[in-house]
Amino acid sequence: MLTCRLTSATRFQIIFAAASDTVESHWDTVEFPDGPAGLETAGLDGKVGKLRSKSRTTPVPLTTVDTLVHDLKLPKVDILIIDAEGADPAVLQGAEKTLNSVRYMMFETHRWQTGTHWEKTTILHVLRRLNGYGFECYWAGNNGKLYSITSCYTEEFEESHWGNIVCVKRQDVWFSIMESADPNSR
Repeated sequence: MLTCRLTSATRFQIIFAAASDTVESHWDTVEFPDGPAGLETAGLDGKVGKLRSKSRTTPVPLTTVDTLVHDLKLPKVDILIIDAEGADPAVLQGAEKTLNSVRYMMFETHRWQTGTHWEKTTILHVLRRLNGYGFECYWAGNNGKLYSITSCYTEEFEESHWGNIVCVKRQDVWFSIMESADPNSR
């Protein structure tokens, strides 16, 4: 996970860390894969700390989104983008407090990868949790369209191999914009 924090009008801070659902202490580190850009099979497995890839590794702090937001003293998070190569459900679980302020988020599903959090977490389970925070979620198509999966869930979604899901708070101004991109919107 790479986090950028705006610290002034002209600079931002880069934080190298691996995000998960729980952390034992502020001193936890994990060997994180240091593979080439675009490698979709490198990452931490469902048991944080074990690698799914034979890439070189670099020790990085292990944290949660909530801990990062707290430590950085961020008053809110408008946009949350998660690309955790299969650990997305764990990262979301570690963002319970932060999700209250998030307006828009994106994450990936990797239901095809064994040894990831997606192997033991359904899309429906994640959608139900996010619905409790007031999110409407959509498949992000490669055709510029969004397709609601909160309103139109089907079990076939669990069979999908890879996809991007974008979510927006229903009371947010962005909701009507997202709905206008869904050809099936109400």
